[in-house]
Formats: sequence, C-alpha cells, structure tokens
Amino acid sequence: MNLELIEKVEKIVGETNRFIKLDEQGCTSEVHQIITDNGSYLLKSSFKEKYKEWLKAEALVLEKLNNKNQIPVPKYYGFFRRENWKSFNNVI
Repeated sequence: MNLELIEKVEKIVGETNRFIKLDEQGCTSEVHQIITDNGSYLLKSSFKEKYKEWLKAEALVLEKLNNKNQIPVPKYYGFFRRENWKSFNNVI
C-alpha cells in the first residue's frame, strides 16, 4: 500500500491498523477493508479512466444520499483523486 495513500486515508478515518485487500469485485475497481480502533471502512480504488469517472459518480451519489434517511447506504467519508499514483480515485 502506498504510504502517501495511507496518510490521506488516516486524515479521514484516523490511525489505521490494517488494510486487507478483498476478493475481486469485478474489473472496475480494487476494494480494501481498512481496520481501525474505531471501526471498519472500505476503500474503493479505480485505475482506468472510464472506471475512475464511474467511481467519481458513485461517490457523488453516496454523498447526496448520506443526507437523506430514505434509503440505507454506506456512510460516505470522502473522495480523492491523484493523477501521479498510477491514476486512481478512491472512495471511503
């Protein structure tokens, strides 16, 4: 796991204990479970341009739905994009 990525994640969720790569979810992204003393989170990363845009759209939907109580959705914590990390986007 990239040290700079870990630092960005820790700014959002606090100190991390472990990153566990989950089994393949499809060909659009890579998913890690993040374990902290305060709970468990998911980090979803995309590497191809097409899928990075899909992930960004997914993040926007989650962010909007987090303010509503009509549909249960995972709590949205953030989205960040870094072009020179082999181009990936992340949603926590």
